[in-house]
Amino acid sequence: AKESLKDEDGPSNFRIFFYSLTSFTTDPKVLAGFKAAGSGPRTVYEVNGLWGYDVRELSCYHSECEVVAEFGVAVDVNYVYRHEGAVGAGEVQAGLVSVMGKYNR
Repeated sequence: AKESLKDEDGPSNFRIFFYSLTSFTTDPKVLAGFKAAGSGPRTVYEVNGLWGYDVRELSCYHSECEVVAEFGVAVDVNYVYRHEGAVGAGEVQAGLVSVMGKYNR
């Protein structure tokens, strides 16, 4: 959906930090509701190489598909997309920001 991106979006070279305890889902089905139209402004982070704790091993709710990362996660951002219009059959709302990066140990 390149047509939906602003001109200033694209390759990036910066680092972001999550200083508090942070969790990331590993279940693609969760993203369907997260990115749905009408769900409000959202940012989706795709982080490769993240190390963390599998919530299923720590929780009574074994259906949770999340990884809890340690404090102070650093992500080297490679690409940023801002979706200006609904993408596909409306599965991604306008204004959604997609950030792609790699976990930096």
